Amino acid sequence: MILGSSNFLQEMYMRQWRNFMIRYVSQNEIEGKWIPKYQSEDCPAKLMDQLEWMAEIGFADVDVLWRSYYFALYGGVRR
Repeated sequence: MILGSSNFLQEMYMRQWRNFMIRYVSQNEIEGKWIPKYQSEDCPAKLMDQLEWMAEIGFADVDVLWRSYYFALYGGVRR
């Protein structure tokens, strides 16, 4: 999970996440379970910060492999 790099993007990411979830669970479950769980358990950070942290601790060839709004898969090679 990643944070948007601006408030506008973060709000868009949250809308997209809610729109995805509404296909599978009720609005009550989203607001009563998943949003509170996100707020209490997840600690997302901006994608660029996470990539920079990986490089700082020694990963090379850091890159984004996949991204869809609020979610990203990224990695690098540890040397």
